[in-house]
Amino acid sequence: MLLNQLYNSFTQLDPLQAYLLSFKKCAKDLPQLLKPEIWEAVRDQPYLFSEDLHSNNSYLNRLMTLNIKFKGADHILTKVSNLTQAATIQGRSPLFDQRIVELSMQIPPEYKLMGAQEKAVLKQAVADLLPEQIVFRPKSGMMVPVKLGFKQYWQRKARALLLKRKAAIAPYLNQALIREWLNYENDTWRRYGIKLWLLVSLEIWLQVNGK
Repeated sequence: MLLNQLYNSFTQLDPLQAYLLSFKKCAKDLPQLLKPEIWEAVRDQPYLFSEDLHSNNSYLNRLMTLNIKFKGADHILTKVSNLTQAATIQGRSPLFDQRIVELSMQIPPEYKLMGAQEKAVLKQAVADLLPEQIVFRPKSGMMVPVKLGFKQYWQRKARALLLKRKAAIAPYLNQALIREWLNYENDTWRRYGIKLWLLVSLEIWLQVNGK
């Protein structure tokens, strides 16, 4: 999104498109994934995060707010909570403490992002407390091997869940496209696994909640 902000004359993406596409999930597929009548009904509806994305805060603070409220709370912290509780321990995420978040929003953007270095002021604050290899350790994701999982272990179960006529997602989503994903047709960027993971999660959620 930062690159899009710098080079928007080339990308020609508005901030909302850039935010959705940055997750590399199903946003780009929505016109084909949703049934035509569903897409027509929702395409012009405001997104949940539009207000934060178009606020008057600095661009960096807007991105931070979105990451804290949505990617953090609904994605990363959920993983941490579920995995730690499965091992009968309780994880804590001190950087999400409300006081820390409020303080971070008061720090000028140029102290948080110095060139390509993220969390610059935080790294300086703990430089005398932690080894250099910890402070400047490259980022690493919390990836789940979903591509391997769906190809080798879960494909039959996923087909049964997502492709049956009475699936909870059937009234809304294009099952022919989902069939292509399950067959890994044209998976050039190896993204089908995470998309299938999202769809299976949605189907199970709809079934459990009786929607």
